[in-house]
Amino acid sequence: MKFAKCIITLASLISALIAVFPYAVAAGSDCIIGDLSKGLSEEKANILQLLGGDWIKKAKICDLGFYKIAVPSDARNNTFLIWTEKGPFLIFEDGFGLNLFSPQLQGDSSIVLLSLQDRDKNGLFHKISYRTLDDKGLLSGEVVDFNMDGQPDLKLLLTGDKKAEIWLNGRWHDLGIKDGQKGVYEDKEFRPVYFEGGKWQLKR
Repeated sequence: MKFAKCIITLASLISALIAVFPYAVAAGSDCIIGDLSKGLSEEKANILQLLGGDWIKKAKICDLGFYKIAVPSDARNNTFLIWTEKGPFLIFEDGFGLNLFSPQLQGDSSIVLLSLQDRDKNGLFHKISYRTLDDKGLLSGEVVDFNMDGQPDLKLLLTGDKKAEIWLNGRWHDLGIKDGQKGVYEDKEFRPVYFEGGKWQLKR
C-alpha cells in the first residue's frame, strides 16, 4: 500500500522537481547532477525516496526534448523516472517493475495505466495490470493478470456498483467477503477461494 500511495502522490511532486535545478551541478550539455528531493517538503521528500531509493539524492537529470529523465548517477542501478510538464510518464524501479502513467490527470494526480511487476526480483516480469477509462477519460476499472498467462484473473469495477470479479473454473464470478474470507457464491452457497498455482481455486 505504501508504494501505491507513492504512485498516486507522485504527480504532485513533479512540478516541484524543477526546483532541484538551481542546486545541481553541470554533467554535460543536456544533463545535470542534482538532488531530486531538494526543495521539497519533508513529507514529499520522504515519499519520493520511498519510491525511488537513495539514488534520488544524487541523480543524473537529462532534458530530452519534451521529456525529462532522471537516473541514478551510479550506473549499476537500472532505475529511471521519465516525466513531462503534465506529470509523470514512466517509472522503472530496478527489482520491482515498471509503471506507465496516463497523460490525463485525475483531479490533481496522475494515475498508473499499466503496471508490470517483478515480484521475486529475478529480472523477469510476473504480473501485469492495467486501468480502464470511461468515455470521459476517467478511471473506471482495473484488470489484473497475476501470472501473465494471458488470462486475466481479477477485474475491478471502480464506478457504480464497485465490485470485483475473479476468473474461476472457466468463467467470471463476483468476489465477496464473508467472515473475513474471500469467496464466491455457487448455488446460493458461499465458497471461500484462494489464488495458487496461477489460478483461483475453491477451498475444500
